[in-house]
Amino acid sequence: MIKAPDVTLLYVMFAFVVSYALLKRFLFVPLGAILEQREEEEQVATRLHAESMRERGWVIFERAIDDAFVGAECGRRPRCPVRAGGSSRSRCR
Repeated sequence: MIKAPDVTLLYVMFAFVVSYALLKRFLFVPLGAILEQREEEEQVATRLHAESMRERGWVIFERAIDDAFVGAECGRRPRCPVRAGGSSRSRCR
């Protein structure tokens, strides 16, 4: 007896295309817009934070901390001229 071809594969492909279209329209596009908005807000907040820190003089404080860490790091180096009794600190900075 001759049977009709199985169309299940066509149904599954159609359901996949419809599901993808719906998810793209109602999920992927809105989520992408939200993520882009958050990224822009983060960049603005970072810029404002840096400007306010500059205005308050925190840059000087941060430089002092960085210099302290560089000095401490220099003291731990095995061949640092300061530890070896040398007078030059050029290699430690």
